[in-house]
Amino acid sequence: MRTLILLPLILLLLTACSSASFVYKRADWFINWAVDDYVSFDREQQTLFDAALDDWLDWHCSAELPRYGEYLRNLSTALSKDELRINDASLLGFADRASEAWIASLSRALIDASGILESLSDEQLAQFIEELDSRNKQFQKEYVALNATELEKLRVERVRDAMKRWAGSIDDGQQQLALEWARSSDNIYGLIFNRRLHWRDRLQEIFSKRPYDNFKADLTELFLRPELLLTNDERGRLVASQQSARGLLQALDRSLSKRQREHLLAELDEIKDDITHLITSDCGSAQQVNPTPQ
Repeated sequence: MRTLILLPLILLLLTACSSASFVYKRADWFINWAVDDYVSFDREQQTLFDAALDDWLDWHCSAELPRYGEYLRNLSTALSKDELRINDASLLGFADRASEAWIASLSRALIDASGILESLSDEQLAQFIEELDSRNKQFQKEYVALNATELEKLRVERVRDAMKRWAGSIDDGQQQLALEWARSSDNIYGLIFNRRLHWRDRLQEIFSKRPYDNFKADLTELFLRPELLLTNDERGRLVASQQSARGLLQALDRSLSKRQREHLLAELDEIKDDITHLITSDCGSAQQVNPTPQ
């Protein structure tokens, strides 16, 4: 089941590593390695999983990577316009497109893997739930248990690390922007933690009723619409938190020096070049598939 979360994260691996090609070409190894932390397949399940993963990677390479390349080209264009800095509407547009790519990839993964998931034994499910519980406890320790000062420090450190990764440096003014954002933003980690707990309980409930006609539909809804586990007020807090983060991004964008912007654009160009190489070298003979499964 962890696979269904990891597959769409390949794009994040691309942006986090110096060589997108290196990571993407070994995605099957990375995914299998991560899945082993959650569930141990028997021989038949592993064979089915390997075939499903191969199909998913072929589809993703031919149908989704071109979309990522277009996304990055548009983002690079928006960030390179000296006369017009990015605004909230443009950030929302990019966020919506990223969400669409996530949903397409996750939907396809669910289609390919739903049969394997339904075949999990009670022991395998218990193993998965145990790992989820362990990760949730770690999340609580690392984020929920922080006091206000510790949370402020964490948030500033994350902005600083991101600026150094993408802009090459962070100046005093940008550090102050991060600090002001960290102090004023809502602490939603407790909300996210509760959603993780509800997600875990709902997953266990779905599997406890197997086999039943709505298994696939219920599983798909759980993965694709986790916001349904929140109240209206909680969803409102998440939306407000996202808006606050977009405000910080806009402020940082306006504050970039010429050198920082050139560094950012060079980082994006490197990823675009890697994606272009992957498409031309690895997807040329792959069958084109509708990126939005029915």
